[in-house]
Amino acid sequence: MYKKLLSFSLVLVVLFTTFSTSVLHAQSTEDIINSIPIVEFQLKPETKSSLNLSEYDDAKVILVTKETAYSAKRDTLVSLVRADNTVFFKDMLPEEVKEITGLDFLVEDYDNELNVEQDEINLGTSLTMVDDVYQCIHSTIVSAQECAEPCEECGAVGDSNAYELIVEASDYDYAARSAYANAKIFELSEPKGFPPLADYIYARSITVKYGLLTLGQVGYTLNIYRRGKATINDVQRKVYDCIASVYSSPKSIYRVTYEQCSLGVINSSKHAFLDQSQIKSQGISATVNCSLSNGVDGVSWKFDLSSFFATNNFSSSKEKMWKIVPVFPGNGDSWGFQPGVRCYAVSSSSSTGKIIINVTGLFSNCSMLVHHLGKITGIFGFSI
Repeated sequence: MYKKLLSFSLVLVVLFTTFSTSVLHAQSTEDIINSIPIVEFQLKPETKSSLNLSEYDDAKVILVTKETAYSAKRDTLVSLVRADNTVFFKDMLPEEVKEITGLDFLVEDYDNELNVEQDEINLGTSLTMVDDVYQCIHSTIVSAQECAEPCEECGAVGDSNAYELIVEASDYDYAARSAYANAKIFELSEPKGFPPLADYIYARSITVKYGLLTLGQVGYTLNIYRRGKATINDVQRKVYDCIASVYSSPKSIYRVTYEQCSLGVINSSKHAFLDQSQIKSQGISATVNCSLSNGVDGVSWKFDLSSFFATNNFSSSKEKMWKIVPVFPGNGDSWGFQPGVRCYAVSSSSSTGKIIINVTGLFSNCSMLVHHLGKITGIFGFSI
């Protein structure tokens, strides 16, 4: 039976929050993460010729060095991955893990038309399983961008090089433990309330650091659905939905000033929009209902969120944007929402979909005098 593969990319996690049904609640998790044991996989002569790995049956996190990974047999590495653990490949990128294990999961499209680059330090990649679905968890760290004020375009005035981004030895263990915690304890890779049976799922979150100071996280989970063909302008074209769960999770001394997400088609001559979800401002805590229709059967989902101001900007033919501004942001409180788009391939002969996602979270300190921006971009190509 065909197994859909889930790629979940995670940057070093310093969480003080957890998901409930489509809404984030502040909850300290540092003690839980620090208590997760790590066992290093030792390559022995028998492991090259035998799959007797019973000594790792109770391990929650198995650490595999790069040297060991390239020395071990492929089936040995794959056999380490179970539904109740994570295997952390230290200093290895998702593409390397994909090649060495032979697993075919969705990864980011780095050879893209926009040539988007983001300065990151790689720590490693974890693998785990959920219901016969492999999850790839990429761990990196990025530098925060300091802003003088919570402006619309913080990148124009921010300075991300004020302090050198320093990686400590403990960051590797914390990345490995956090990957396990998010996949197995907090289940951040499985947003509740989404339409079922996604064909591709890719999740990613960055930990934003300013020198040695960890500020919080910005992340998303992107669910992609192949919707078959629809008659558009008298021509049969292939349709796909992209629904994202985005969040910003500050540490206890910071709060979320705003969170923004855009979903784009990269090249509007090759892919175009059929519909996008509306998110309206809410003066009180409320359940937000979203839907996509047009072309093929409609889908709907919902999420809960405290009072917020929302901005929807759908004027561009290349991207759709949503922005959430919390009415009462609290220190350490996480905020998340779930926008979506329906797209189609312009060429009737095309069987490839494309999507670009940008997520931005702006963190402020208690005095609201210092603001730090965390931004993440992902570009994907996939069969539809």
